Amino acid sequence: MKTYAEVAWTPEDVISYAEMAPRERKLTEDEARDFLVENQKYLRDRLIELGWEVMGDLLWSWLDERDSLQPEESGGLDNWEKCEDCVHGTIHQEGDQADCEAVGLSSVQIAQIRDDLYRTGTCPYYAWKH
Repeated sequence: MKTYAEVAWTPEDVISYAEMAPRERKLTEDEARDFLVENQKYLRDRLIELGWEVMGDLLWSWLDERDSLQPEESGGLDNWEKCEDCVHGTIHQEGDQADCEAVGLSSVQIAQIRDDLYRTGTCPYYAWKH
């Protein structure tokens, strides 16, 4: 299967970033390579997490523009204002990463919940919580 939008870091990227950072640290190529080897799992995991968020934002914008996607008559976006639960309300607002973490769900989980509410007018998190 073909992959798209791949990201790869080089020791030169790390060296350049270290020189730009407020601490202006000079690294050797070996130090930069060691950093990448020791931290590649964390870099990959965080890039995947952020990638899902970016992909979701771009996908919905693309679909809205391409297909003139509108919320279904059965509920859709209007249900966001009807919830009294503050945790549920946070999920259904366009919050930032801190908001996502505050309710104990990942940004991917919250994006899926928002998508379900947008498409169906019902929120699986709200039904589960109550």
